[in-house]
Amino acid sequence: VALRPHSPPHAQPLVLKGEHLEALERLSAIEVWLAGTLDATRNEMLVTDFAVRSVDGVPAIDGRLIVEGDALILESREGRRLIVNPPVALLDMVGYHVWIAGPADAEPVAFGVIRR
Repeated sequence: VALRPHSPPHAQPLVLKGEHLEALERLSAIEVWLAGTLDATRNEMLVTDFAVRSVDGVPAIDGRLIVEGDALILESREGRRLIVNPPVALLDMVGYHVWIAGPADAEPVAFGVIRR
């Protein structure tokens, strides 16, 4: 898995390492925030944490889906978010680590699984 930096324009891709690689492979073309240790001499980064920030320019978050009563909730690092008008396919992802794009007060624009 490699990260293509936005700047400088011709920077070499940064090779990502660590336990989050399988999850990061599922986030191709999605804007993510990464934390970890950079080894600039080898152009590598040991990723210790990550968060989804946007999908196709639409703000997004990631977290674990849970059900409380009749409500579908995303538990994320930012807190808990009620999912408004959840699509049926999203209901099948309860317990999964997912990303959801779109405003918090409307039905998700897009979503996907990060980990089961």
